[in-house]
Amino acid sequence: MAVSVHFYHYAPVKIEYAINRFTMEAKRLLDVLDKQLAHHPYVAGEEYTIADMAIWPWFATWCWGMSMMQRSFWMPEVIKTYNAGRNR
Repeated sequence: MAVSVHFYHYAPVKIEYAINRFTMEAKRLLDVLDKQLAHHPYVAGEEYTIADMAIWPWFATWCWGMSMMQRSFWMPEVIKTYNAGRNR
């Protein structure tokens, strides 16, 4: 996910293929996460675990880094978890 943020915000040359490729891969991964969170309050199930702690920096960085980009990539359950994690 960090690669998409890098190519979108920091790469000295904007390479459209790289931006599209890694943004779509990040979207795919966030979609998997969103589907899991639609059925369970936390990544590994019903309780907050190390899995939630481990994944937080990755998707929080991506959500923050892409905030100026396409908000359509933000999935509802990921947003809810992002906000809950921010408030922890």
